[in-house]
Amino acid sequence: MTPNVVTQLSEQYQTFLAPVIKANQQSAANLETLATFQMSALQAYVDIAINRIKAVAEIRDQASLKAFMSSQSETMTRLQQKLVDDAKTLGDLAARFTADFGKLAQESLAVVQEESQSVIQKSQSVVEESVSKLDAKK
Repeated sequence: MTPNVVTQLSEQYQTFLAPVIKANQQSAANLETLATFQMSALQAYVDIAINRIKAVAEIRDQASLKAFMSSQSETMTRLQQKLVDDAKTLGDLAARFTADFGKLAQESLAVVQEESQSVIQKSQSVVEESVSKLDAKK
């Protein structure tokens, strides 16, 4: 193989590999975003639970029980809103991830099409050159 052919193969390999590298980087970034979101949500839910446990531990009489029950209702309302907000955030993240990978797939397809066309043209040139050489030898 000539150095030129090796260089061309290397360039084609890099061109075809670039979208895979970009997809891996995007996957890692998405995973990091998702993990950060989940850790934050988990911490918020743990805080709510611990606060409720502490509130139960403070019940000493009927008045404190009444106060606990009132705060329990408020806590459930906040928890419900937190669950709704987290579900919306998770849905938004999923939609963004899907859109990002859709765009990457379109870009990759365009690169593959361009490279395929380039390979076809180069192959045609090589065939034409080979035919010309064979015709010249006759």
